[in-house]
Amino acid sequence: MNFRVGTYAPTGNDKVGRLANTGKNFWTVEPVLGLMYFGQKNGIEGSVFTGFDFNTENTDTDYQSGRQVHVDGTLAQHVPRAGRLVGAGVSAYYYQQVSDDSGSGATLGAFNGRTTGLGPALSYARKVSGCDTIAELKWLNEVETKNRLDGDIVWLKAVLKF
Repeated sequence: MNFRVGTYAPTGNDKVGRLANTGKNFWTVEPVLGLMYFGQKNGIEGSVFTGFDFNTENTDTDYQSGRQVHVDGTLAQHVPRAGRLVGAGVSAYYYQQVSDDSGSGATLGAFNGRTTGLGPALSYARKVSGCDTIAELKWLNEVETKNRLDGDIVWLKAVLKF
């Protein structure tokens, strides 16, 4: 079990009136609770992470996105292969905006978003120069989306533990 708090800064390019911006121009604070099981003998992984996002106002647009909750989970089987640990399984997530957008810039009203995604997950772990190295690749197909951009997510994570 772990608990962490992430903070997302208003980085990237944001310009009022532009249809697509690389930045959001507001801060987000995200507490996350993670629960994970990894069977040392059977190689089964079951993990779930639940987060709650608190957004500040974009002062340039007088728009504040509502609070959001998201749940991410993975169920996978890991097997040892030639000194490495290789895993395959399924990953899914659910995202729901739980409070309304606000401010004079919220011309579409509440506009609460929701999405669900599901797809395969692959992982690879081994020691490199005495350090644990882990890589994970996920492809998540959004199967249901409301009031958000619709698309697939490809997630690559690499970790070097020293």
